[in-house]
Amino acid sequence: MDYTIVRNCIALAAVPAALYAVAQIRRARYSCPPVPTAFDETAFTTKYVKLSDGRTLAYTDHTPGISIDKATAVILHFHGLPSSRFEGFFWGPGAAARGFKLITIDRPGFGRSTPLASLTPKSWAENDVPQFLRSLGITKNVVFLGASGGGPYALACAAKASPDVVKGLILASAIAPVHDLGGLASAMKGTNPFNANVFPLLALVPSFFSVPLFSLLPPIVEIPKAGLPPQDAKFLTPEVDRFMRIWMGEAFVGGGGGVIGTWEAFVREIKCLDNKEDWGFELDDIRCKCVILHGDSDVNVHSRHAKLLLERIAGAELVMVEGVGHFGTVKVGCNEVLDIVSRW
Repeated sequence: MDYTIVRNCIALAAVPAALYAVAQIRRARYSCPPVPTAFDETAFTTKYVKLSDGRTLAYTDHTPGISIDKATAVILHFHGLPSSRFEGFFWGPGAAARGFKLITIDRPGFGRSTPLASLTPKSWAENDVPQFLRSLGITKNVVFLGASGGGPYALACAAKASPDVVKGLILASAIAPVHDLGGLASAMKGTNPFNANVFPLLALVPSFFSVPLFSLLPPIVEIPKAGLPPQDAKFLTPEVDRFMRIWMGEAFVGGGGGVIGTWEAFVREIKCLDNKEDWGFELDDIRCKCVILHGDSDVNVHSRHAKLLLERIAGAELVMVEGVGHFGTVKVGCNEVLDIVSRW
């Protein structure tokens, strides 16, 4: 009997097994850094909500001067992929000026929220978010804000929330249901090489192989300016670069698992994008008011995502920012979007 094939298979299997073992050792040795409390003169308040299964969701209140009972709207902001609760910093001043409460939650496996291997947009909308709202006593005037990879989670919440609770939906450079765009590979066409090539690959490759490989990479704490539209490059000032190191550094706390935990959450969310059942809704199910903000030069989430959302969500408004990509859109367009919300 020729054992060559057997030996080769064992050798191939040994590579991911070894990587996985190293990843788990690194996770066991990881020690969470202290929670950041400020950027320049802006204070960060990190709080926690405990869920019925014992997990915790970490969140930051970006409008501490606005009480929930006095707010004209409570904006629940879902960050990008990967990212953390500090991302809401960019929306905070505009929200406060209009009397809105703005809260950003770490999704499980990012920042300080407990990891959950089974999280999907559907379960987020049906389980985690309703518990979060009840724990804070939020019962009405909720506006779900989904930014980039947080889009699917905001869409699911808007589709499933009671009309008595939800006031509206903001989608900022958001990923649309990729199954309505021909699948993940098709939906990522025209984006940067990482999103166009790696996202579809991650949807196919088993997590026990891809996660340890990714964990060998350093945390993403800055955005390369090469190839960005001028407005995006202008937006990435030294101040924003410094804040990025706090904001993205928190993302890679990984719910206490460090880089390993973050990449596990990242890969899980990519796989969810390519599984229609994990979304758990149709765009036609969304009946609340909706405003879509997108840059026409976005190379992270192509503008055809915004066009699909506009076409399929009844009564939606579109703010398309010319000459702007993924990272400058909020800086340029957030006030116009918040003004629209003020009229709801």
